[in-house]
Amino acid sequence: MSTESQELNQPTSKIWLHLLFITLLLFGLLFRFANLDKKAYWEDEAFTSLRIAGYTRAELIEQVFDGHVASVEELLQYQQLNPDKTLIDTVNSLADDVHPPLYFVIGRLWVQRFGDSIAATRSLSVLISLLVFPAMYWLCKELFHSSLISFVAISLVAISPFHIALAQEARMYSLWTVTILVSSLAILRSIRLKTKLSWGIYAITVALGFYTHWFTGIVIVGYGIYIVISEGFHQNRTLINYFLASFAGFIFFLPWPIFVGRRLTYLHSQTTWTAKNLPLIGSNSLTEKWLTNLTNVFLDIDWFQGSPTSYFAYVLSIALTSYSIYFIYRHASRQVYVFILTLIGTMTLTLVIPDLLLGGQRSGASRYLIPSYLGIQLAIAYLFGNQILDITRLKQQKIWRVFIMAFFSLGILSCTITQLDNRWRESEIFQFSNTINQFDRPLLISDARPSTILPLSRYLAPNVQLQLVVNPNIPQVTDGFSPIFLFNPSKNLRKSLEASQQAEIKLMRPAGKFWQLEKL
Repeated sequence: MSTESQELNQPTSKIWLHLLFITLLLFGLLFRFANLDKKAYWEDEAFTSLRIAGYTRAELIEQVFDGHVASVEELLQYQQLNPDKTLIDTVNSLADDVHPPLYFVIGRLWVQRFGDSIAATRSLSVLISLLVFPAMYWLCKELFHSSLISFVAISLVAISPFHIALAQEARMYSLWTVTILVSSLAILRSIRLKTKLSWGIYAITVALGFYTHWFTGIVIVGYGIYIVISEGFHQNRTLINYFLASFAGFIFFLPWPIFVGRRLTYLHSQTTWTAKNLPLIGSNSLTEKWLTNLTNVFLDIDWFQGSPTSYFAYVLSIALTSYSIYFIYRHASRQVYVFILTLIGTMTLTLVIPDLLLGGQRSGASRYLIPSYLGIQLAIAYLFGNQILDITRLKQQKIWRVFIMAFFSLGILSCTITQLDNRWRESEIFQFSNTINQFDRPLLISDARPSTILPLSRYLAPNVQLQLVVNPNIPQVTDGFSPIFLFNPSKNLRKSLEASQQAEIKLMRPAGKFWQLEKL
């Protein structure tokens, strides 16, 4: 009988482990469904609604951002289903979007059935995120041949603030997480079984991954690196099958890049924010982003930034990650640790190296590092599972069990604080909308990017009127409205309105987004 079987057959072990896993899974489910419609709908989610509804950015700008007085309802209709727009319009609208269509097509079908409210739209991502649990379980079974490690990995994902945040966003990242796990399982099974069916299934997962996110290509390259390191080049039939299956998956995806190829220049302009340089060390630096993003995989520290609590969380996250990687290297088989290290390293190095050499902040976007974080969680699951099972050193085993319980308890506590804390309800978008909604005939003027205006429209009262333009255009301010507010105005807009209206424009919020026009 294996060590795992001996340990899990002990009644006390079975009881506390089962209670732990069930509790963590229930908390994970609770956190994913909590306050779905209460948290601010941010600009990427608003563009999700725009695409699902079948509108393009060009249509929105042409029909609304021309300076005429528009109602809130007029802006909201671009985030709601229209009988005149079909699923084909949804696909066509993605021709000028940076993301592939799979999530948006599923989203279109979903909102047609359940409505286009914030809660209904986000609930699709929540349900997709639940598929992460079985996908993680079977990947761990294939990789470690251990049910215990599989349940530990599920628990880590269940109460991970990072994965919970992805689950509550109307974006494709929960779906991408599922496709990464499924393709990882498929490649490992294909290497082991060496059958045409298994390689065919892997090819399908490659195509699904590409149709979800372009960075799937980096993950696929990582699989190739894993095969080369594990088996080498010489007479490697597995490597040949990998190339053929990966190529077949990409060929199935090829119609999409051909479809959007004519808009590649615009697609590049949507990601120019990643080229903005950040200092390597200090406040709002790349290093700070790396530490915060890694820590948020385990503990939610958003409300404790800059405090001793956040520094403790940084040290804990770095130490646990480093030791788990060392432990898996020392104790796991070569095939296991090489797979996990390539899953972590391929995406990390692909994003970090250009940032260090060329500048930019690609590696500061945590959602791009999903494969790396999944690899880290697999390593930690292996560490925790082995320490739970280590009956050869009872004293160390007890210490590890206490640490594991404390670690998961901190995760639950941090997520609970986030759900109960009122600060996310007091964000700028809520404060500003509450202020402007108090007036009978307010006017809101803006030349900000459409993606920043769309989510604000979700929280404005029907009586609020808007005059929207594209910078450097200046609207002709319509009489009869008071007070007049500006949202994220350009310097050009502020100066022009002060001159034409003989007014002073005062900053309302320190972040610089909300201003009020006061006539002299």
